[in-house]
Amino acid sequence: MNNLKRISFFSISFVICAICALMLTSCDWPWSKKETTYTAASEFYWSSDAGATYGNRTKEYVVGEDVYMQLILKVEKSKGDDEKVGVTLSIPYITDVASKYMDGQIITPEVDDLNHVTTYNFTVIAKPGANETNFVFKFVPVKATDITITLVFDDKVDSIYDKQNTITFKDAE
Repeated sequence: MNNLKRISFFSISFVICAICALMLTSCDWPWSKKETTYTAASEFYWSSDAGATYGNRTKEYVVGEDVYMQLILKVEKSKGDDEKVGVTLSIPYITDVASKYMDGQIITPEVDDLNHVTTYNFTVIAKPGANETNFVFKFVPVKATDITITLVFDDKVDSIYDKQNTITFKDAE
């Protein structure tokens, strides 16, 4: 009987140690579900040659002349299936000429004439190991001023990934 107690004690100890080891190695136990997290990266690029080439240096444009802007986004999630994430891009003091996903899908802006802001609402796909998504915006500045372009992700993505970019619209010389 003494041997049976010893075997039971060692068996129970082994099971407890195994469970602890599995918990420490972060296995997905039902009671230890980790929250899905999202990260985002974004870059603004500008073209001064009608969209033939893009760079991130020139940030001064003439009122009344076309401006080309390329936006590159990537939203990754820590786990799970593909999911749509909403994105809002706001640009003040412009007239929209064309805006689209790189694949040609048109993005229709909302124009607030009272506040002079053009807003683009669109989606990107978030997934583990996500690829970059490219967007092209063509617009015409309507007022000489410094403007701040604002990029905001929906509530799934932490606001630390939202971005602002300032450029200058100037009168022709």
